Amino acid sequence: MSKFKEYDVEEIDALCSLGKALSSPIRIEIMQLLYEEGMIIGDIAKKLDERYFARELPHKFKFGVTGCQNNCLKAEENDVGIKGASIVEWEEAACINCGICEKTCRVDAISTVDGKIVLDEEKCNNCGRCVKACPTDAWKATPAFEVSFGGLFGNRVYKGENYLPLVTSEEQLFRITDAAIQFFDDNANPGERFRMTLERVGLDKFEEKIKEAYNG
Repeated sequence: MSKFKEYDVEEIDALCSLGKALSSPIRIEIMQLLYEEGMIIGDIAKKLDERYFARELPHKFKFGVTGCQNNCLKAEENDVGIKGASIVEWEEAACINCGICEKTCRVDAISTVDGKIVLDEEKCNNCGRCVKACPTDAWKATPAFEVSFGGLFGNRVYKGENYLPLVTSEEQLFRITDAAIQFFDDNANPGERFRMTLERVGLDKFEEKIKEAYNG
């Protein structure tokens, strides 16, 4: 049985219209993909819209929001990219050693050693495929967000960078987005994109501010 909540076409269309309706300086692009445990990632886009729409800034500021780890939206090419993620844990007592999770993992993060499952957290991309594939619910997932900063696509292309561990609550996420936009507002020159501001002012200074927001 699917773990995703079903949404009708009109509701999806309403969410998708957010990305088309917003104008400079804040722009939010969303992908209409469902997020683990019934939460739709478009809900985050709606809340970002409510929080930042029409705020005056030195130049445009773009959010890319998607629930898909395949990254169809290319979230990292935006000033702030937000992707749905799953923090996964294995429960030995529920495992029957069928090997399905190991076969399902696309990044070879799961292996079997001496009859026990081993998760390589360095390789894991937090997609949650192991959770969906397990026939005995031996894998559990905690919903989270992966956030990147300073992406750019145009005459110059730059993949946004991840300075933080996975974000585990909306409150924490919005502290982080508040800090990112405030840093841009405080430091950007008129007409300057966020990436250029970070490089001019110093990535280390931004990283310090964003980690303060992460830690609350």
